[in-house]
Amino acid sequence: MTSCSSFASLTPNPIIDISKLKTAIEKLDVTHHIHIGSILRQHSAIKLNANKSGILVNFSAITEDVLQQIKAYVDYVADQEQLISKIESTAEEWKQYIPLENTNKDNFGIVIN
Repeated sequence: MTSCSSFASLTPNPIIDISKLKTAIEKLDVTHHIHIGSILRQHSAIKLNANKSGILVNFSAITEDVLQQIKAYVDYVADQEQLISKIESTAEEWKQYIPLENTNKDNFGIVIN
């Protein structure tokens, strides 16, 4: 697994829209929330408050560096999801050319017209 510091080097823009970042984080799976939590736990100045609704974080207490790390991770996840979607789409397109079942056992092979 790649460390969070290498994710941060991927984002050159220092200005972060916290509202958009918050919305993007809320849409992520629990596994990604856990990873973001591990980024936050690396910084003792950031306090995490847990209740029955989940873990609450005061974004105003988070430094720009930590926000950059989180944004880089969220961007990385979005890029990976786009790539997976594209691969799955390509696989679906190729399925029409590859027989999944051999319905006629006597006629097995590739036919070139």
